[in-house]
This record gives sequence, structure tokens and C-alpha cells, in this order.
Amino acid sequence: MRRPRAVRHPEMPSLATIDEGGVTSALGFTASGVHAGFYEGNDRLDCALVSADVPCPCAALFTRNAFSAAPVDVSRDHLRRVSFGFVRAVLINSGNANALTGENGLEVARRSASLASGELGCREDEVLVASTGIMGSRPPVEPFERGVPLACRRASRDGALRESTARWKVISMTVEMVEIFLQILILLAFGFLFSKRDIITDSMKNGLSTLLLKAVLPLVILSSSQVAFDGSVLQGFVVTMAVSLVFYVVVVGGLGLVRKRIPIPDGGNRIFVLLCAYGNDGFIGIPLAMQFFGSSGMLYAIAANIVFNITLFSFGIAVLQDKAKPDIKGILLNPCLICTVVALVLYALPFRFPTPIADAFNMAGSMMTPLAMFIIGYEMSRMKLSDVVRDKWAYIVSFMRLLALPALAAVVLSFVPGIDPLVASVSVFLLAMPCGTLNVILSQQYGANPKFAARATTQSMFLFLLTVPLILILVKVLF
Repeated sequence: MRRPRAVRHPEMPSLATIDEGGVTSALGFTASGVHAGFYEGNDRLDCALVSADVPCPCAALFTRNAFSAAPVDVSRDHLRRVSFGFVRAVLINSGNANALTGENGLEVARRSASLASGELGCREDEVLVASTGIMGSRPPVEPFERGVPLACRRASRDGALRESTARWKVISMTVEMVEIFLQILILLAFGFLFSKRDIITDSMKNGLSTLLLKAVLPLVILSSSQVAFDGSVLQGFVVTMAVSLVFYVVVVGGLGLVRKRIPIPDGGNRIFVLLCAYGNDGFIGIPLAMQFFGSSGMLYAIAANIVFNITLFSFGIAVLQDKAKPDIKGILLNPCLICTVVALVLYALPFRFPTPIADAFNMAGSMMTPLAMFIIGYEMSRMKLSDVVRDKWAYIVSFMRLLALPALAAVVLSFVPGIDPLVASVSVFLLAMPCGTLNVILSQQYGANPKFAARATTQSMFLFLLTVPLILILVKVLF
């Protein structure tokens, strides 16, 4: 930052200005700009936040037009109710002006201020809101729900500058992946430690597996139905589901036919099929799809996840059962499969759970990842590190899961005429996720060599950081 230079004003004392300064040049202010999804089909930054560490005096100049936009009405009302005109933040979006939108527009403006205040730990009326863009269009609340928490997390003194550069976008995506990886690593370490201290025993591990499959995961699936239906991406949503269905049928069906020739003992050949086919779409895939491909990309990832659940808990379970006559009744009555069908119906309706119920589902669902990692950590405590490093079949799983199958899918999709590049990119990207932790839980339930499942899952998570850039380059070249 350059040294301040003094300027003179005939009616004011000497002032100091900062060349190339910005909204965060003064101490105590942070800012960020993120892609929330007001602009579909691109990664344009469309949500900005400027915040102060403490409440600060505010002055505002509002339009005198009788037909003021909802953010103007809300911000004017907030300033009138705040003691001495002190505020903490200004939240700004582009893409939708929220003008001439009636009571719905006012609700969205208040909701956006509420989201920011919740993240910042201040009163709702200490947040001012502003919008620009198309007038007369009903403003969606979902971009605020996605963008505001992200903007608050990324706020920094140089955030305004960093977020505006392509270089920082690449850096932020890398940081996002590293953060997820570190979270996984820490949870695995906890599971490992709990096992060594006999906090998690073998019987407890089995109980946790049952709890995850029959209670927690069904609630997570039901929660996924609460994403707002977007008719503008309906075609892409359906195509993504079709692409995912073809992939799972071909891969699970093909590998299922040859699984008995795979020399992995103790049922390892059965879980081998699922390890290759089903990745960590929920915890890793959907958040990263939002980061790399925007809100439409996230919706397509959700579409793929619906097919993921339907196929996994139908013929995926049939492969694990390894019976001449699969237990069709047991498959159809699987809580996860039932909840997936219900979630699909709810998504299309558009039914939304009351806030207390939705929050309760989300709270219960938040247990899934930690508990799954504890179980994998437990399995790791029962094996040698050398077993993870030397397991050739785990390397084969990682190669198939992270490189071979997504690359093959990318080549095939590149020859499909008229396919949406975003649909193709998201589909291939999700196929390149590391092995899903759910596979370890299922291997526990069906006696399919959980130690091998844990080794392959752990190994693929470490290798994922090396392979995902290659897949991103591939989809960029082909689509």
C-alpha cells in the first residue's frame, strides 16, 4: 500500500487519502465478493458484503421516488430503528433489483439481512441491504442462503481485491479442497484415538453403523428435498439424472458380473464394485460443485445424488447381498430408498417443511460425516499403515474411481450431440470424487471386508487432491 498523500480542501482541514484505496482501507472494515447464483450459467461475482468489526455511524441517501425497491424500504426502516444510526454491515447483490416485487420482495430483503446478522452476531436492524439488476422479477432467496454464509467466511481486509481476480478464485477453490481434506483428516484422527482409548468399541461401532444407515442418512436425504425447485434448469436436472443412471447401471452391472473373478477375500470383491461406482458426492461433491460450477452446478449435483441413492440402495444392495435371489422386500423397505423417493416427490411439489422440522433434520444430518469418519478411523486403528500403502487392490480402486471411470465418461459424453457443457462437466466431476464413506458403513452391515473398504477409502481421499485438477482440466478441454 502506498504512503498517504495530503490534499487540501478550501473548507476542510488537511486530509489524508490513499492511492488505490478501497472500502477496507480504514481499520476495522472487511469485505468480500462471492458467486451466490443470481447469475445462472457463469461464475460472476454477484454478492458482496462490507462489514465493520463494531457498530459504526452510518449515513444513507435514499431515493424519494414513491415506488422504492424493497431493499430501500428495509434499509430505511432499519436506520430509523437503530439507536443513533449505527450499523455493522451492508449486504449487496446484483442480478435482481428486488424492485416492484411487493410483500415477497420485502420478505426476501429481511431474510437476507437476517442471514447476515446471524453470521456476524449482530442485530438484524444493524444490517443494510442493497440490490441492483432486473426489476419486477421475484427475487430468489436461495442465492442469499448460499452466498451470505460464504461471504461472511471469506470477509477480509483485502477480500474485495482478492475475490475480483481469477487467480484468487483458483486459490480459493484450492483452499476449499484443502479445508475439506483437513476436516476429514482430523475426524479420522479422532476415530483412531477413540478406538485406541476404547471409547469406541467393536459393538459400539456396529451400533453407530446401524444408526447412520437407518436414522441419520434417511434424515439427510429428506433434508435434500428442501432445495427450491428451479424450472430454468429443469432440462439439465433431468439430463444429469439420466447420465448418472446410465453410469451406475453400466458400472455396477458390469463390475457385478465379473466380481467373482476378483481375488479379494472376505467379501471384498462385492464392496469393490461399490467402491469403484459410488464416490463421496454428499460431503465433498456437492459443496465443490457449487464452488467450481455455481448454483446451477450444485442443482445438477443434487440431481446426480438422487440417482446415487436410488441405485445404491436398490441394485447396489443386491450386489452386497450376493444371493441367487436378492431380498427384494428388504431392498424396497430400506429406509434410505424410501426417503429418497419421498424426497424426489417433495422436491417436485414444491413442499417445504416448517422451519423447526427442517432445522431438526439438518441438525440430525450434521452427525453423518463425523460418525462415518469415526468408524473409518476405528477401522484404521485395527490395521497397519503399511497395509494401506501396499494394498494393490486399493490402488486399483483409486485408479478406477479417480481417473479411469471419470475420464471414460468424459470421452463418451463429448460425443453426445447437444449435451449441455455444464451438465457434462458436473457429471464427470462427481464421478471423480474419492470413495464414499458410506461404502465402509455398508461393508460393515453386509460383512463385505470393511477393513479393505476402509483402506481403499482412506487411500482415495489422499490421492484425490492430486487427481481432481487433472479431471478439471479434462472437462475444460472437452466441454
